[in-house]
Amino acid sequence: MLNGMWDGSRLSQTGSRTRCAACFLLALLFVVFALLGRLVEAQPPMDTNTDDKLVFSAERSFDIWDWTSPCQDLNLFENWVNDLASLGFTRIEISVPWRRVEPSPGVYDFSFVSDRLAICERHKIGMRLRVNSYYGSATPDWYNGDFWKTADGAYAPIRIPSINDPRFWGYYGAMCTALSRQFVGKDLYYNAFIGVHAELKWADWWSYDPSSLALWRESIQPPRPEWLADVAGDSVLLPDVPPVPQETTGTPDLDEASRAAIAFREHSWRAAVGRFTEAIRLGDPNAKISSPLGESYRRFSASMSNLDYWGSSRGADQVVHSYDFFWHAGEESWLAGASVKAFQGITGLPTEFEFDGPSLLDQHGYTRLGLIAIGQSAAWAGAGLKVANFSYF
Repeated sequence: MLNGMWDGSRLSQTGSRTRCAACFLLALLFVVFALLGRLVEAQPPMDTNTDDKLVFSAERSFDIWDWTSPCQDLNLFENWVNDLASLGFTRIEISVPWRRVEPSPGVYDFSFVSDRLAICERHKIGMRLRVNSYYGSATPDWYNGDFWKTADGAYAPIRIPSINDPRFWGYYGAMCTALSRQFVGKDLYYNAFIGVHAELKWADWWSYDPSSLALWRESIQPPRPEWLADVAGDSVLLPDVPPVPQETTGTPDLDEASRAAIAFREHSWRAAVGRFTEAIRLGDPNAKISSPLGESYRRFSASMSNLDYWGSSRGADQVVHSYDFFWHAGEESWLAGASVKAFQGITGLPTEFEFDGPSLLDQHGYTRLGLIAIGQSAAWAGAGLKVANFSYF
């Protein structure tokens, strides 16, 4: 999870305390991975041809962000991959900056991916690609579509292309098709890095750009689409600009305009994920899709949410579940397994459980033994394990 992703200080954390925390957390995760390996060996074969059983995941993955030195420096990248492969990791996840892949409109350069994929193949380890549309200056300078705005008309601190702008999909979608066509048959998963988070999750209320407002105004005209009519009917008067839903402290939001605004966001994500999946499979019909789903059970507001896990994972082959460690600090470890089971049950897909970075130990009160217990809980629920946000260190 890219928690606090507007905080530039996070990108520059240094010092022995942080490095020690990173080493401690990696060490304990290796213990968890060893336990997971034994657990996999103990699992009975599962019939993957039935709808009510899930494939047990033995995947152990590690992400390396494209804006950090272990991804940018090929020699350092190979050192990391070599070490990680020797420790039992089976997949490396990297983000792929749009501007590097498409330096000018319709002109593609896939060397950023092919160079790193060749290293992974040399070490017999798979890859997962987050196709990064904006973070770390990933949006090409030539892109002229809409960028998300607040209800007050201000841009987000980082310019984020609107997922409701057809121009975005005209370029980004075509690039995704060319990307998957280039790597047909490779051991790759693809996922979309769009919206405010690397996960398919909203963060605050940013969807007030011209393209999003135009889609809203079109949608509220009768006859309304089913996703909107279900919550607001066909005759309820809705404003030309969707309201910002207020905090409800865990109680249902019964305001029809608020419910309509939330339904609009869910629809926007479903449509965006569908376009991404369609674009990838246009280039490679057998391409594997990974759906990065952040947890969104927070009671105080719908602002940090995607809500529609089912709709945001259609067409995918797996889910990467970013457990909300910040919210769960101090809670019992069995909740991690319960959360995995919830994501498996809702999406019907194999699920990878994501551990966040060293700040869990040095800032959020977790202990090594506590994190091992969380990993065991997720593993016993059938999840693979993924390590995130270490490439800063």
